[in-house]
Amino acid sequence: MKLNKEQCFRQQNLFGGQGEVLVWDLLKGESAGQIKSVLGCTLEAGGSVGSHRQADTDEVMIIHSGQGTASVGETEYTLQAGAVIHLPLGKYLKLENSSEDEELHYYIIKSAP
Repeated sequence: MKLNKEQCFRQQNLFGGQGEVLVWDLLKGESAGQIKSVLGCTLEAGGSVGSHRQADTDEVMIIHSGQGTASVGETEYTLQAGAVIHLPLGKYLKLENSSEDEELHYYIIKSAP
């Protein structure tokens, strides 16, 4: 994912996790039919995103590069390039980047409510 780091939102210790997450709004605030938003995300090496509830919409997460784990409710997934994870409305998500030297790059696609 080659995105300009000057045009992102920087999040520290997101949802009680550790490290920095960079987030780009790829639709720039516009919706696209049944798609509410598309986000490009980078989780720093060794970082995590704490457990949080999918409160507004269903989401799909697509891994671009890197490695890690995602917990959706009670189910754990291995993250690697090409992995696609469904995040149902109401479920809890937690992410971890298992690499100590490689960022985890992923996209989040949010459905319209």
